[in-house]
Amino acid sequence: MSAWTTGVKPTSPTSQLSDKLQRVQANVVQHHYVRSELVDINNRKKAGLIQETLAGLSQTPQGRSCTQAQLMEGFKHMTKRLQTASLTINFKATSWFMTPNNYDSYTQMYERAVRTVNAPGQAPYQQMRLKSDPLNPAKTRAAADDKVTFRKDVMSSGGAFAPAYGGMGRVMSPGALNTPTVDAQAGEYEASNPFFNPKSKQIFAAVNYGRRPHGSVTTYGYSYMVLNPRFKTNAIYFAGDTFGVNSGLKVSADDQVSYDLLGAIYGKANDIMRKDLYRSCILDGALADANTSSEVLLLLEAHLFEPLTFSGNLEAIFISGKDELAGQAVTGADWQTIQTNARAFAAEHGARIIFIE
Repeated sequence: MSAWTTGVKPTSPTSQLSDKLQRVQANVVQHHYVRSELVDINNRKKAGLIQETLAGLSQTPQGRSCTQAQLMEGFKHMTKRLQTASLTINFKATSWFMTPNNYDSYTQMYERAVRTVNAPGQAPYQQMRLKSDPLNPAKTRAAADDKVTFRKDVMSSGGAFAPAYGGMGRVMSPGALNTPTVDAQAGEYEASNPFFNPKSKQIFAAVNYGRRPHGSVTTYGYSYMVLNPRFKTNAIYFAGDTFGVNSGLKVSADDQVSYDLLGAIYGKANDIMRKDLYRSCILDGALADANTSSEVLLLLEAHLFEPLTFSGNLEAIFISGKDELAGQAVTGADWQTIQTNARAFAAEHGARIIFIE
């Protein structure tokens, strides 16, 4: 995590904007992007998404003997179950609360990667210097994020953004990642697109459709926050971890699903996820935590294209004793420290706090 910071090279147009104006630019671009995508999903794609889902439901144990009207009722029931499920972000309590957490907003990896660059002969400047981590190789992650953000019909044959979409694409896509030539640190990459604004990228959340005890995806921690439901309506949803866009999952930008049509996630889901959706959203069951090896297939990912400030936007924070510190269970004074800091953070931002196993 970091505070809201961002920037690009001083030679690029975006860098001429103050931090505040960069946020304004990102807000405008994100608003138009979401509006464009939701109109497309809820109008042009609506009939196809519903039919794809009904066809899938017709192959379930209950669905084989159902009429089209009954299948449609199943679709509506599943949509309601999904819409009322919690929107969550998993995290490790040991990373967030071993020291007081004084941050006021949640940031994605592109914002967190901004640092001061010291260039010979000129004043220091802010620039995104993205680094890989074990769960997110930088180049693969950036390429995947573009594929799940920009639909094929808004791209020209040469891979550039179509004129009507170009303004958004120029701000929201970093382009290819290059090794920096100035003040380079090991493993860093910079955006090739000088117009890129790191604030414009999505925040990754997930729908806990299975009502699992430790949130949606324990790969990132057994603790989790529940977001204000208001974020649900403008989020864009995917049937699987979008990092799997190159491995056969239907999670490209052409597979996006809206809040209004959330039941259509079933039509995009792989067979393993369909079984869990059926148990949790047709039969109204609660599921156990997923095995971490299959979470990539079972994740119902939600992309938020707006800032996530903590105050007023966290319904609850669940702190789990299963989060480890240096590979060991947290006990004694360390666990007391986590509890104290977590309680202070929750009180500061008006969130309920619940301690769980």
